[in-house]
Order: sequence, then structure tokens, then C-alpha cells
Amino acid sequence: MMSRSKEEDLNSQKAVIAAILTQLSPEQNKQVKRLQMENEKINTHFQRLLDRLKFQFRHLCSKKMEYHATVNKYAMELLEEKRKQDQLQAQIRCLKEFHLNQKEIPARVVNIGEVLQSLHLDAENIIKDIAEMESELLSIEAELQKEESAGKETARFWKACSGLHCDAEELKEALRKDNERLLQVIKFWTAKVKVNELNE
Repeated sequence: MMSRSKEEDLNSQKAVIAAILTQLSPEQNKQVKRLQMENEKINTHFQRLLDRLKFQFRHLCSKKMEYHATVNKYAMELLEEKRKQDQLQAQIRCLKEFHLNQKEIPARVVNIGEVLQSLHLDAENIIKDIAEMESELLSIEAELQKEESAGKETARFWKACSGLHCDAEELKEALRKDNERLLQVIKFWTAKVKVNELNE
């Protein structure tokens, strides 16, 4: 689904081009329409790609949250088990003191130290995952801001053309540049989507 502002920009662009098309020769009209249709397809593809990336990122965040919640739950259960074992060991020591004559009561003790060390490593991994996700979000935000800025520049061009007589070659060149820019952006985001698919 295309964002409202992007849809408004495309509709504005269509209106400007429609007004300009009346001033062009049939051949120029045909060329500009072809470039405009290509631009619309590229914009739609780009928006689908962003929607897919947003879905993947939400899914990845959800999976990581579930994993970390499970690790935290088990950590709490293990800490509770450690507390119970400590109580039992204290009771065993008391019993031994009262019954010095009896043979030593064997106590089965789970090596909680190793488990706690493992949980500490899990906590470090959680922090690392969060840091990586924050870094990725900042990178995505920076790229989206660049794209938004480029889109605004393109929108300013279309607004400038709407009130003036716009040269057909200038119009075609603007559409070509916008298409090339969008294709580069799509290439960048497609790589991100593929990396995220591999990480799932």
C-alpha cells in the first residue's frame, strides 16, 4: 500500500504532466507518457519493497522479543531453583550437624554457576541484538530521509513546471533521472530485504 504523501506526490506529478502534455508534439507526448508510466511502476515497486521490509523487520523484532522473553523466563526459573537448592543445602548442613554419626548425605547439586554464566552470555547477546537492531533502524532512517529529500526535490520540480512552459527535453530528463534514482534505491532496499530473509 502506497503512503498517502507518496500517492499525493504522484497524483500531483500526473496532473502537471497532463497539463504539459498538451503543449508537446505527438512524439514528445509519447516519450513523456512512456517515462511517466515507467516512473509510476518503479514507484509502486519501491513502495511494495518498503512494505515488505517493514513487515520483515516487525517479524524479526517479534521473534527476537519472544526469544529474549523465553530466555528471561528460564533465567528467573533457574534463579528460583538456585534459591531452593541453597535452602536445601542449608537444611542438609543442619541435619549433618545433628547427626554427626550418620554417613554423609549425598546432595545432588546442579551446577548453577555454569547456568548463570550461560545466562550472562545470553544477556550479552540480547544487548548485542538490541544494539544491532538500533543501528539497522538508524541506517534505514537515514536512507529513508535521503529518499524523502530526493522525492521533495522532484516534487518541487513538478510544481515549478506546473505554472510555466516546461521544455520537453527537460521534462524527459527529469523523469529519466527520477527513474534512475528510484532504481538505485530499489537495488539498495532489495539487498536489505534479501539479507533479512536469509536471517529469518
